[in-house]
Amino acid sequence: MSDYRNLKVWYQTLDFVARVYEITSEFPAREQYGLTSQIRRAATSIALNIAEGATSGYNSEYARFLRIAIRSANEVSAGFEIAKRLKFCSSEDAQSQINAADHIAAMLQALPSHSARYPKIKNFTTQHLFLKNI
Repeated sequence: MSDYRNLKVWYQTLDFVARVYEITSEFPAREQYGLTSQIRRAATSIALNIAEGATSGYNSEYARFLRIAIRSANEVSAGFEIAKRLKFCSSEDAQSQINAADHIAAMLQALPSHSARYPKIKNFTTQHLFLKNI
């Protein structure tokens, strides 16, 4: 467990959520309670699950919350694939968010990599994950 404020992925997720809100604010008004809301809730869920998991007190709980955050990142990716097809946003904006969500998911998957249950992700080390050595 760690203080989520020491995680680089936490701050990247905050920037990601802000960009999600910015892009989805341009979606059609009729989607306010549809795809707009779904993508925003999924993006916000990433940050909230990082925070909740990091302070749970148990490694197994932490891993569970990280898995939920990863699934939420995948949900955002899928939402932007849909938005792109429906022309709610530019292909460039959609692809940028898909790439960012994939990167966040990879960082989250690497967090518990010190455990034998979770393989290391190529090119990720703890120096890539934490703001300072813990």
